[in-house]
Amino acid sequence: RRVFGSAATPRNWAATSALLQEHVGRQSRFRRSSEGGGQDPRTDLERMRWSSPSSWDGESPPTGNTTDIVYIPEGKTAVLDMDVNIRFWVIEGNVVWDQEKDIHMEAEAIVINGGSLLIGSNDQPYTRQGMITLHGHWHSLKLPLCGTKTLFETRGNVEMHGKPLAVTWTELETTAPPGSTEIQLRRPVDWKPGDMIVIAASDKVVADCRLDRRDDCQVEERYVKAVDGSVVTLDRPLVFRHLAEELDPHLPAEHCHEHPELCQKTQVRAEVGLLTRNIQVRGSNLEDGSGAAGSEGFGAHLMHADQAQYTYVEFHWMGQAFQMGRYPLHFHLTGLNPAAKVVGCSLHRTFNRGITVHGTHQATLKDNVLYNHLSHGYFIEDGNEHDNVFENNLGMMTHRSLSMLNSDQTPATFWIRNPSNYFRNNHAAGSADFGFWFDTLRQAMHTLQRQF
Repeated sequence: RRVFGSAATPRNWAATSALLQEHVGRQSRFRRSSEGGGQDPRTDLERMRWSSPSSWDGESPPTGNTTDIVYIPEGKTAVLDMDVNIRFWVIEGNVVWDQEKDIHMEAEAIVINGGSLLIGSNDQPYTRQGMITLHGHWHSLKLPLCGTKTLFETRGNVEMHGKPLAVTWTELETTAPPGSTEIQLRRPVDWKPGDMIVIAASDKVVADCRLDRRDDCQVEERYVKAVDGSVVTLDRPLVFRHLAEELDPHLPAEHCHEHPELCQKTQVRAEVGLLTRNIQVRGSNLEDGSGAAGSEGFGAHLMHADQAQYTYVEFHWMGQAFQMGRYPLHFHLTGLNPAAKVVGCSLHRTFNRGITVHGTHQATLKDNVLYNHLSHGYFIEDGNEHDNVFENNLGMMTHRSLSMLNSDQTPATFWIRNPSNYFRNNHAAGSADFGFWFDTLRQAMHTLQRQF
């Protein structure tokens, strides 16, 4: 065990608790979200750099070879300025990423217990290359309540703000035939060579597809080779046709004169989503060698019972298959939470849903791309959730799950338990069963706010 700001290496919980008690109450001077009052930990004049021996009372900073658990006490602000791999983090103070460094943070569990984990800000996003890798497999030691391979927030604040993008997804302007190495989009994009994109299917129902994409489904993944305005050059030719057409209205002309809004041309266009972001949160996985045997289908999960904001972050190999509550992004019984938002993010290859809004109200989900996920995607859980905004989100390739809710056997990209939320310009671009499903209740469950 190590405690940030101290050279002590307590051997048991009693000794650790005694060190932490010296700091109780000191976190109150910091604000709990980017929209609240109090001091922002990112401007804390007493912050200390993780890599500096002075932050550890003259000792070397901890590593995975020397330390299993690291504690950040209340009132302390650690500036993470180096790659670190430590099994368990308990953050009761603040961890702020250095804006000038590429950083890789690794763990089995990161528990925010009244503190803050902050990467960039709304006004000054993190523009370097950052990664959080969460490790674990089906037989790993699991903590009470949160399990493992997790970022778990009991109370406090989590913010990750990546490099903003003008366009996270759009549609084709012209049909791309088989063999095409270029696609014409409806909007100019600021995507970069090496970015990963996905193009929706046009000529075959998205059914009997596989999470590992060893299938003949017509959804195609490609890497960007070059961009010129709205023209994207691909790393290899397309195998299938991807459609872009306008269909004339079928109403008689006199009806169109009286109700022109009913006579707009129907847009039949394949969607194109960008999956790459400069901040990536991922679960380790056997497939690429980053995880042990048994990590298949066992991704990372992020669970929040308080404030959280994610903008322009990529989530990959997330969610734990067939496990209730182990979702990629999960707002869990946070109550009225207008500061909560997920904007411009991508989630792909997820083993258990996409974004779950549970007992949470007034959150914002906007401009996100969800692709290749098991069971319901954008998920409103209990039916009491209200005034959440779902705007301009894309969902693509929704797979059936035979061991969750009964409704997950016929999943929806957008599963909606309560229509008292706002849904604007969202696209469901291929599901094993449903795109949008208003599966409403006769009576919603009681609104709760969970205290851990």
